Amino acid sequence: MYCSRCGALNPEPARFCIVCGQVIFRAPSAPPLPYADFFPRVLARVIDSLILSPLLLGWVGIIFWAIPRIPNIPHGGKLSEQEVGQLISAIAPAIALGILWVVVSIAANWLYHAMLESSGNQGTFGKRIMGLVVTNLEGKRITFGRASVRWIVSVMLTSQTMLIGYIMVAFTEKKQSLHDMLAETLVLSGTPPPEPPAP
Repeated sequence: MYCSRCGALNPEPARFCIVCGQVIFRAPSAPPLPYADFFPRVLARVIDSLILSPLLLGWVGIIFWAIPRIPNIPHGGKLSEQEVGQLISAIAPAIALGILWVVVSIAANWLYHAMLESSGNQGTFGKRIMGLVVTNLEGKRITFGRASVRWIVSVMLTSQTMLIGYIMVAFTEKKQSLHDMLAETLVLSGTPPPEPPAP
């Protein structure tokens, strides 16, 4: 890499010129695959939602388990202390199960997305079925940490924007959603190139 100020030849990983100290600017390389379109990404999300749907069925199971255990409450009447105790003892296990299921659902969703998107396949099952991969801005595999940030931003911000954060894919230059922009990731269409063997 040649210095733009003095013209000295520098080693490839250098960030500053070894002769004059000038910062060496490198233009980001273009991703090797085309940006993924809006509808394949929507279909990939639908597939992933179906794969994770047993987590939603768990909520249905908890509700059906809890309803028969709730004692009859007299309409318009006051509950006695004994009835209040019965109600609490009936509801408390359902609340505990619900809290546990929230933790399990969040952890399962996070690990599903973060582990698969940072793996060698670079995508969830839905994305791989649709021929999509998640990369950084240079088109390379992302780390587990960046995949985790991408998922957290998706849940906390993109999902709370009345779908605008997702619809941005159809209008942005690099077809990025809100969480792609904030996590500095891309979703590309195609098969990722094989990674070079470790030295």
